[in-house]
Amino acid sequence: LTREDLMDKVVDREWKAKSRLSAIVTSITRGRARKAFLWVFAVVALILLAILVAGLAMGTQTDPAEDARNYNELSDFYYETQPNLPYQTCRMGKGLQLPDSEETALLDVAFISAIAYAGESTTQRLLDGWFGEGTLTNEADTVDAFKGLSSEYVNSAAHYKYITSSEYPDFGVVAVRGTSNAWDALADAQLWGAAILFQMVRAILPVGEAFTPILHRVVKIVPLLETESINKVSYYKEVTAFVETVKDSTKNLIVTGHSLGGGVALISGAQTKRPAIGLSAPNAMISRDTFQPPITPLDLNTYTFNIIPNRDPVPRFDDVADLYQRIECRTGASDFFGCHTASRSVCEIMYTCGTLTRPALCICAKKWGYPEPKPYNTTTRTFQEACANATY
Repeated sequence: LTREDLMDKVVDREWKAKSRLSAIVTSITRGRARKAFLWVFAVVALILLAILVAGLAMGTQTDPAEDARNYNELSDFYYETQPNLPYQTCRMGKGLQLPDSEETALLDVAFISAIAYAGESTTQRLLDGWFGEGTLTNEADTVDAFKGLSSEYVNSAAHYKYITSSEYPDFGVVAVRGTSNAWDALADAQLWGAAILFQMVRAILPVGEAFTPILHRVVKIVPLLETESINKVSYYKEVTAFVETVKDSTKNLIVTGHSLGGGVALISGAQTKRPAIGLSAPNAMISRDTFQPPITPLDLNTYTFNIIPNRDPVPRFDDVADLYQRIECRTGASDFFGCHTASRSVCEIMYTCGTLTRPALCICAKKWGYPEPKPYNTTTRTFQEACANATY
């Protein structure tokens, strides 16, 4: 072959290589692949928007802080345990109950998670009415002092309470407030958006469940995309730091919360290896590697417990760990967000498990339509008279 022939072959090979590269680029940017990428980005955007809108809707459909102010505890009325099979976890053990309160453990934790929305003075009044005056104390000063340690915490939108017992110094509860504004809804989207996306992809794909063991590795890229502004709404980091601060002096420590607060509680409980109970909480099994530090399936299956009302969409976010309790939701099928209401779930547990040593609440019958509680024999007033000042 002449030199000219060799040069022609080299040019021909280069042309073919460039032609193949051009075809590949064209297929990605103009063909089906491009459409697929656009669909993925569109779905992600819609999911984040849906979570934001849903968070706002759940926060405004019923004001949990207003509910807490109007619980109206009635120590002279009670609900009997229902004669049908009650929830298996009405009486919880393994360190999940308050001292000497095994029979009302599920109800107690649900109540505390619900009053995390209340103001400080209202919280103490509700604790006194529920457990007895002076039994538990809302340590607002301890939380304020911790937040004062860092400018990041002072300006944080994370809200949580630290509740202790003077009778049992080793006991404490960290109660994390749930979604109540757009900033909280953004935290929902940031923490669980990727997990929800891959849940949807798994549901669409044939034999999608086969991909479950690797989903946590796929969503692991999320922390790499975090910006500083988004990182600020990772409430769990502050709550975990607070739990680490108090857990040595409070060995019997429980972390709890409702909605976003419950999801944060599950994350922080798993990270600090302290029992955590969520009420209507998003889960963390798929997204476990996106948290800092990451958590293991063993941590989630050992330290976390989720109370899941039927038809509540939020505890369907991410995959649930081994320990959970499904409860009934007695609202209309068209009430999409009604099953996510904290006070309704408290009433469901109270009505099914019974009040036992705890007071009944006006809100259960007056607002959510449960049967009126029964009066004790020593009571001289009717339920209507007892709840005359309750407005819903």
